[in-house]
Amino acid sequence: SSWEKIKSYSKRSKKIQSFRLESNRGAAFSRNFGIKKSQGRYVTFLDSDDIWLPNKLSFQYKTFLREKAAIVFSDYYVVRNYSENPKKIIKSKRKIFFKDILKTNYICTSTAAYDTLKVGKELMPNIYQRHDWALWMQILKKDEHFFGYCISHPLAIRLQHKKSLSANIPRSLYFNYCALNRYGNLGKFNSIY
Repeated sequence: SSWEKIKSYSKRSKKIQSFRLESNRGAAFSRNFGIKKSQGRYVTFLDSDDIWLPNKLSFQYKTFLREKAAIVFSDYYVVRNYSENPKKIIKSKRKIFFKDILKTNYICTSTAAYDTLKVGKELMPNIYQRHDWALWMQILKKDEHFFGYCISHPLAIRLQHKKSLSANIPRSLYFNYCALNRYGNLGKFNSIY
């Protein structure tokens, strides 16, 4: 199980701490719990059903130093199951600013990291869906010079679920509207568009 793997890693390195919540409180709550417990400069995420490719963190660290970005993320593979050979690559714009993130969520959470020295310890809004997109909006709107930088090769594999939260189109549209209205500052009418 994921929990057993995490515990084994934390036994091997003092840099890795393991925490477990008593009950399922949702992704945003869990991620914020981890952010609050974190002690390093960079915050990164890995969903339990996604996989980081070797050297992901090293690539990101070097990119933070070179590009001076607020957020560093990457292209990624999408698979329907783990036995599938990763071929489908989701690519993003190389540099995104606040105005860009309002058009679509270019950033896959399991590929992303942000620099707390630059942006502070930002928490995800505690909303049911699109909390990650809302986080990127919060970070990029803090300063007009802040940007996200995409590493142009895949550093993660994302498992695509048929029954994921985003597969429910009406619900997803509602949470898109909520995120754009509240965190994108678009107002009610423009959030629909």
